[in-house]
Amino acid sequence: MADIFDRMSDFMRSIFNNDDVFSTDGHHDPDMQAAWNELEDFLQTGETSGSRSHDAHSQNSRSQGRSSGQHSSRHRQTSELHSHMVELKKDYQTLEVPFLADPDTVRRSYKKLLRQYHPDRWGHDTDRMQIATQVTARLTAAHTRIKEFEKRRGHTE
Repeated sequence: MADIFDRMSDFMRSIFNNDDVFSTDGHHDPDMQAAWNELEDFLQTGETSGSRSHDAHSQNSRSQGRSSGQHSSRHRQTSELHSHMVELKKDYQTLEVPFLADPDTVRRSYKKLLRQYHPDRWGHDTDRMQIATQVTARLTAAHTRIKEFEKRRGHTE
């Protein structure tokens, strides 16, 4: 499972660093190409399940001897990974740091935001205190999820 997060991390870093996503040195990943084609189709047509690349990928998978159960399992895993990455991106935004920022930057921002929104600062106003409590709960949850992601990637805080 850690391998998939490493691949996703490398992919995301290549996008943000404007590197070529597909290497020209012969290490071409057919899964990456299929995902890229599906994204291109989605951006052009807005279709998700019936896109040409998805159909081509399904036919290719069956021709390679994969059962439809294995294909649907893989599609489900990809979908789960995508939703996890979307949620993780929201967590980085909650902590006001760039996506995949280093753990030290995340920690500093988390502490700064906790000081800014700590409920004790708003003890004189119960409405603001409740809002601050909700905000700090969201900050803590986001920080916890990012820390877990970094542990799986092999980075430590």
